[in-house]
Amino acid sequence: MFGMSLAACWPWSRKAGSPVEQRSGLDQRHLSGLDGMVFSCLPCEGWRLLSVSAGCRELTGFSAAELVDRAPMSLAALRHPEDRQGVAEAILATLDFGASYRQEYRLIARDGTEKWVLERGALVADTQGRRRIEGYLEDITDRVLVQVHLAETELRYRSIFENSVIGMFQTTESGRYLAANPALARLYRFPDPECLIAWLSDIGRQLYRDPGRRAEFKALIQRDGYVRHFESEVICHDGESIWISENAHAVYAPDGSLRYYEGTVEDITMQRRHRAILHHQATHDPLTGLPNRKVLPDRLAQAIQHARRGNGKVALAFVDLDNFKVINDSLGHAAGDQLLVEMSNRMRASLRGIDTVVLGEPQSRSATAILLDRLMASMMAPYALAGHVVHSHCSIGAAMYPDDADDLDGLLRVADVAMYHAKAKGKAQYQFYTSDLNQAAHERFELEAALRVAIQDQQLSVVYQPKVDADHQVCGFEALVRWQRPGEGVVTPDRFIPLAEETGLIVPLGEFVLFSACREAAKWPSVNGRPLTGYPKTP
Repeated sequence: MFGMSLAACWPWSRKAGSPVEQRSGLDQRHLSGLDGMVFSCLPCEGWRLLSVSAGCRELTGFSAAELVDRAPMSLAALRHPEDRQGVAEAILATLDFGASYRQEYRLIARDGTEKWVLERGALVADTQGRRRIEGYLEDITDRVLVQVHLAETELRYRSIFENSVIGMFQTTESGRYLAANPALARLYRFPDPECLIAWLSDIGRQLYRDPGRRAEFKALIQRDGYVRHFESEVICHDGESIWISENAHAVYAPDGSLRYYEGTVEDITMQRRHRAILHHQATHDPLTGLPNRKVLPDRLAQAIQHARRGNGKVALAFVDLDNFKVINDSLGHAAGDQLLVEMSNRMRASLRGIDTVVLGEPQSRSATAILLDRLMASMMAPYALAGHVVHSHCSIGAAMYPDDADDLDGLLRVADVAMYHAKAKGKAQYQFYTSDLNQAAHERFELEAALRVAIQDQQLSVVYQPKVDADHQVCGFEALVRWQRPGEGVVTPDRFIPLAEETGLIVPLGEFVLFSACREAAKWPSVNGRPLTGYPKTP
């Protein structure tokens, strides 16, 4: 448009048309549908407008008559005061080289509205050799505002990116950094982001402790489009290892191709340590450091699963300290705690450093027996507690997978049965589970249940054995408890008294005997003029 003159359609003669049409020189029929304003002006006369198209009203708020006919205005007067000089100098400098020009600047409309316009034009001459500028003004306000908004958004994003305390990044799919903010550089111990980008050319191999983590990262994004709380151990630039958590997503081009991954990184090393401490506290005894009952099912399940794959065996041992209560009560709780710590240390040493009483994968009971002999010998060695030399011992019950049970619960149950059998045989020994122990355990369970009922329903009785003094005179008596079990007959004290002691039933049993003896003694007359004295005794 600007490589040719518009003089052909701009008549300069006053022979036809209205004054405005003559002065404007524009054929409105051709330009009525054109957005913006076509104009002609004289730069040498202060940019005085010679002609304008009908689009002037939409653009400037002025009619063609107001701009050209009634009081000719200067195009420079429409320009924003801050832009006038710079725009004029730029246009004239371009025209001096005989080239067309284009300038973006602000225009002030009639109502004071500020608009952004694009002015394009060229210097032309008419048939008489007079030079003028023919050009076109286009409203580009919307486009400029979009650009301003984008620029402001970019500045805000750049500010967030540069000043964030959280590491931020963009990486290629192949594992190269495209962008990194200062926080990420500090996190990975680099002096600046540029050094990080230059150094880490292969994230999987150079950053992650486990190179396979990068492949897992990519697989998750390919599947879901993002990753959340992706925790990994990484090696920093100074060689120190830390734990990080990444949140990232894939960014795609309009054609659907992957452009890059972008996301954030946080240092969670301290959180990991705190979680490990809390987990250890929840799964280990605070005094001895040994794993507690919560850990045993998982450890035992792993051992059984491994044994199944290799057609092997698993030995489980339950250890119970026989005389701990006596030591704890006589020497104090501090000495009792010291004994537990020392025993746990000996247990670890005897079992070659493992920290759970799951005795590996022995091939036979004889191999397990060797371990148990070593454990018993270690546990029975004397202890120095609170200034005393103390001898303590334990009872151990052992069971084998799959010989004695083929699942976790079953193995725990039969090992417990074997341990109680070891205690019943005199303590300070170990016993392997046998099928015969099931019957014994069942009978023991039934006897305990029956004893509880007997105490509650007062099915027990008390008999009395006289006591005589040196003169062979009756001076007192012993109260002895007896149990006539309904449907079963007499249960001897040697069967139910030890059971009562182990289960805690000895307390209500003793109270029953004492109450019965006192009640009976109050009814008895004196013997040889002396009142009788009682010595309640449970056997």
